[in-house]
Amino acid sequence: MDVLAGRKTWGYIDGNITISGYPKKQETFARVYGYCEQNDIHSPHVTVYESLLYSAWLQLSGEINSETRKDIQTMTSHSESQCQSLPAIMEPRQ
Repeated sequence: MDVLAGRKTWGYIDGNITISGYPKKQETFARVYGYCEQNDIHSPHVTVYESLLYSAWLQLSGEINSETRKDIQTMTSHSESQCQSLPAIMEPRQ
């Protein structure tokens, strides 16, 4: 995930990076996808879904009106059922 997000800070990357068979373009990828590193600190007072939604809203252009923002929230609302039972702070896997 660090390589896809363009956040690989050490090591050697070799080969081609593709997404669904298309070459990955960092400038496009960064506008479309958000990425939360495992070691990020999240508030224990909000759900994972709320953290992801907040992150997404921060990444949206200021030119996007509130109606479109609500549409985006509606499109992603199905993900709430996937995230709502996860605690915001989890112990790392051993």
